[in-house]
Amino acid sequence: METPNIFPLLPSSGAPRPFDLVSAWRRQAVQYEHDGMGGAARLLHRVAGELEEAIRAEADTLLSLTDAARLSGYAADSLGRMVRTGRLTNYGRKHSPKLRIGDLPLRVTGSGVESASRHRLAGAGETGAHHATTSEDRAA
Repeated sequence: METPNIFPLLPSSGAPRPFDLVSAWRRQAVQYEHDGMGGAARLLHRVAGELEEAIRAEADTLLSLTDAARLSGYAADSLGRMVRTGRLTNYGRKHSPKLRIGDLPLRVTGSGVESASRHRLAGAGETGAHHATTSEDRAA
């Protein structure tokens, strides 16, 4: 029996987002159960659960302003201002803020999200984001 392609179940705009994969895999698992493919259904339920757990765990990861700036597309100064005004929660110390990945805003440009990915910390120079790193020690 040929295994159906699950990608038609995903949004057609670009690469699938991790939570889209979780939802699609769970929908496909239900279809497999309906079609009598219990083993395939159990496998998809398991991997969907594992991916969801990994996404949630990564969302709780704390980052410095510099790393948060690379990931979000916002300048470190802007993120520091968001901490000072209460828009973002500081999980670190007053002069050494830490931001939770799951709380980060994503900078949207005319061509979409400027950051390479919310779930992948980009190395220096890998994104098109413009960010300042001079305020990390004095922010918040």
